Amino acid sequence: MEVTENGLVEVLKEPAVPVLPPGALRRLRLAQSKLAGAAEVAEAAMHAHRLALAQYEEMFKNFCEDFSIYVPPGPHEVAIDWATGMVSFNPKVR
Repeated sequence: MEVTENGLVEVLKEPAVPVLPPGALRRLRLAQSKLAGAAEVAEAAMHAHRLALAQYEEMFKNFCEDFSIYVPPGPHEVAIDWATGMVSFNPKVR
């Protein structure tokens, strides 16, 4: 680009457009693919955990009902003594 001002000519360079070389693009594409795969695995693991937790909670409630163990309303931490089978409920503090 040329600019003329007061009879002087200046040649200005066009601003460079940022471009990544092909090797860098390949490596970034591979890293992005791995990231996407890792995100899918993490989502599947979270789903599996939520499902297992829901099944455990339902099973626990059913056993408590079957064996006449009172489950207090509201959110509680449950402690089970695995040696004796004793169950205790401690209210969650918000």
